[in-house]
Amino acid sequence: MIRTVVNRRPGVPLATRRASSGELTSVEGNLALNATRLATLSLPKLSRVGGSLVVGSNGSLTALALPALTSVGGDLTIVNDRQLQTVDAPLEQVGGAVVVRANAQLARLSWALQTAPRSLNVISNGLTSFTLTISGAEQRALDVDVLDNPQLTSIDLRAAHFGRLALSGDAVTGVAVHAVDVDSMDVSGGALEHLTLGSTPDQPFRVGDLSLSGPVSTIDAGAQRVTVSRFCGLRGTQLTDLRAFRSFNFLRADGNTALTEIQFVPLRGFDISNNPVLTSITSLDTSLHGLVQIEHNPVLTQVLLHDVTDIDGELDVRSNPKLTSLRAPQLANISSFLRIDNNPLLAELDLSALRRIEFQLDLFGTALTTLALPNLVTGGTLFIEGNHALAHLVLPALRQVHILEITDNSHLPACEVEALFTGIVGDLRQERNDTTATCTP
Repeated sequence: MIRTVVNRRPGVPLATRRASSGELTSVEGNLALNATRLATLSLPKLSRVGGSLVVGSNGSLTALALPALTSVGGDLTIVNDRQLQTVDAPLEQVGGAVVVRANAQLARLSWALQTAPRSLNVISNGLTSFTLTISGAEQRALDVDVLDNPQLTSIDLRAAHFGRLALSGDAVTGVAVHAVDVDSMDVSGGALEHLTLGSTPDQPFRVGDLSLSGPVSTIDAGAQRVTVSRFCGLRGTQLTDLRAFRSFNFLRADGNTALTEIQFVPLRGFDISNNPVLTSITSLDTSLHGLVQIEHNPVLTQVLLHDVTDIDGELDVRSNPKLTSLRAPQLANISSFLRIDNNPLLAELDLSALRRIEFQLDLFGTALTTLALPNLVTGGTLFIEGNHALAHLVLPALRQVHILEITDNSHLPACEVEALFTGIVGDLRQERNDTTATCTP
C-alpha cells in the first residue's frame, strides 16, 4: 500500500515508478508529490486519496493531471510550483483545508465540489479567473481567502452558505457571490467595478458583516436586494446611491467619491463621513442605536431624520461646511450626546419634538438665529457657544439641567438668557453674550 510518494526521498523508488506510470488508483493515507523534476505529473487512474494530498516545489512542473480524482479525505495543498500552468482534478469533496499558493504561472482555477472543505485559500498565484461552486445544500459554512493574485480579474463563488470571505486583488474588476447567507465578507481592489450578490429569487442576499472598498460603481443584488445584519462599511467606492441595500444594522460610509444621496432603509446607526459629493441624507427608520455620526461632508446641504423618534446613543453632526438644514421632527429622546458643531451655514434646526437629552447637548458654530426646543424638559449638560447669529432662545418647557452654559453668542441678549435662567434649576452660566441689548418684560 502506497501512503507517501516523494521523488527525492531515498528508499521509495518503486512508489515513484508506480506514480509515474499511472498505476495508482487510490491511496489510503497521505500522498506527497514534492520536488520532482517532472514537467507533467499524470496519475490518470487515481480517484481517491484518503489522507492529505500535497503537490509542492516541483520546479519544472507545468501540468498536474489527475483526471479521475474526485475525493481527498484530508488537506489539499498545491504550493510553490512556479511553472505550473494547469490543474486537472474534477474534485467533488475535500475533507480538510484547500491551499493553492505561490504558483506564479497558474492562470485558471475552477472547481465544482459537492461538499465544502474546511477552508479554502488561494493566494499569490498567476490566476486570471477563479470559480468555485459547491452544490450540496447541507454543508458547513466555508471560509474563503482569495488574496494577492496580481493578475486575477474575476472571482465567482457559489454555495448555500459561506462563513468568512476575504476577496481582494489589484486587477480584480468583478466579484460574484451567490449564496443564501454569508457570515462576513471583505471585498477590495483598486480596479473593482462590479459586485454581484445573488440569493434565491424570493429572498434577499443576507450577510452579517460587509466591507467594500475600491472604485466599485454597481452592485447587482436583484429585486430582493441585500440585508446586512451587523456592520456595513463602504469606503472609497463610486456608488451613486445605496438602492441595492434592503437594510443595515450599522452603516459606515467614508470617502465614496460618487455618492450624491443617501436614503436609508431600516438601520440602527450610521457614520457618514468624508463623502465629497454627498448633498442629502434621509433616514426613514424610527429608532437608531449607538453612534449616529455625520461629519466632514463638504457639500452636504440637508439631513432629514424624518421618522426617527429615539436615538439610543449619540447624534453627532459636525464640520459639514455647506449644511443648511437638519431636521428630525419626530425625535423625542436621545440617551447620550447631541453634538452639533462647526456647521457654519446651519440655519434650520427642527427638533420640535425633543423632550429629553440624557447626557449632553453641544451646539457650537452654527448660523441659527433662533434655537427652538419647545418640548425639551431636561437636558443633562447643555453648552450653547459661538453661534454668532443666534438672537433668541425658545426653551419654554426646560425646568432642570445639570449644567447650562451659554457663552460667546455675540447677538444673543444677555438679558434674555437671564430671564430664561429664572425658570430652570441647575448650574447656570453665561459669558460674553450681548450685554448691550435690552429686553421687554
